[in-house]
Amino acid sequence: MELEEQIEELAELILRHKNAITFSGAGISTDSGIPDYRTPGSGTWTKYDSSIVSIPGFLRDPTQYYEYAMDMHPIRKAAKPNSAHLILAKLEKAGLIEGVITQNVDGLHLEAGSTVVHELHGSTRRASCLQCGQLFSMDEIMERVQNGENPPICKEFEDQPCQGLIKPTTVFFGEPLPKAPWDASMDKSRETTLMIVIGSSLQVSPANNLPDIALQTGSELVIIDLMTTPFDSRANLVIVIGEISQDVKDKIPSTVPIIHAKFQISTDNKIYKNQKVTAFAGIAYPEKFYNSLSEQGAILEKKISYPDHHIFDENDMLNLAENANLTKSVLVTTKKDFVRIPKSYRSLVSTLNGEIKFEDENLLKEILSNVIENKINDLAL
Repeated sequence: MELEEQIEELAELILRHKNAITFSGAGISTDSGIPDYRTPGSGTWTKYDSSIVSIPGFLRDPTQYYEYAMDMHPIRKAAKPNSAHLILAKLEKAGLIEGVITQNVDGLHLEAGSTVVHELHGSTRRASCLQCGQLFSMDEIMERVQNGENPPICKEFEDQPCQGLIKPTTVFFGEPLPKAPWDASMDKSRETTLMIVIGSSLQVSPANNLPDIALQTGSELVIIDLMTTPFDSRANLVIVIGEISQDVKDKIPSTVPIIHAKFQISTDNKIYKNQKVTAFAGIAYPEKFYNSLSEQGAILEKKISYPDHHIFDENDMLNLAENANLTKSVLVTTKKDFVRIPKSYRSLVSTLNGEIKFEDENLLKEILSNVIENKINDLAL
């Protein structure tokens, strides 16, 4: 089945069910003007330890987080919804989907016009007092920080004095998911007859339990992502956009369309040809990274994989350094993993810089937008 036929099938599913819920991950926002600020040497994250977005790190020294937020806030404010956000808002307005469950914190679904948005990981657009619970706009808080109030403190609540620390409503490492959006997301997952997953690898718990809840209550499942996910074999329709190894490709039904992509090495990237390398990664699909090193001509002495989103600690780094020392090799990781390494160990590690390049990166968006808009127009006639 061709890709356009698969998108036609997706549109038919949406029209048939009319109570679909969408589940979005980071992949839906990559075209929204939020740059890759994690690039070593230039990215915001290279200036700060990842512990500043853990709740223990924040409580220990909130000023470090707000210094980081000063860099990020104008970038977040400049980000705009892309066509994927806008399509979902149109579908909700047309009464064809009942809302969005999202792992993202950028607020772009709401800005695009979606009105039912369950933000599992909070939002960078709001802040709250850890003592009295009063809510603030992040714009107001960042203006106070810019004027020298770091960290910002809650002055009063309901005419009573309060000296509570103000924190963004994003979920930090070590915090539970907020109860209201999580409960609502579980309810929606149980009630829907169609869940559409867009831009999520479905690797992060507990959010990745939601498709399972939907399936257990009889829902159909559609997955659109860069790579395969653990739920592909249970889905009714899977659209994979990306580069897939042959062993994975052999497991995918011939009906699943694939838009191929390549990991393109940056022109200014360090080349590891004929160098001994100990490669390590804590990403969902590390083989793509390892294969890119091999294609460069690197001699892979060891490949060490960690769980997706792994936060590296001192023991991890000592073990990696020992491995590299034994084989007299260079430690190399991805730029995504580099930012999760303690700053004191970053000088020991090199990165492989690059980006995903699609053969036709606008194809899926154009087909999805055109087909669904035509279907909506037909429905209105």
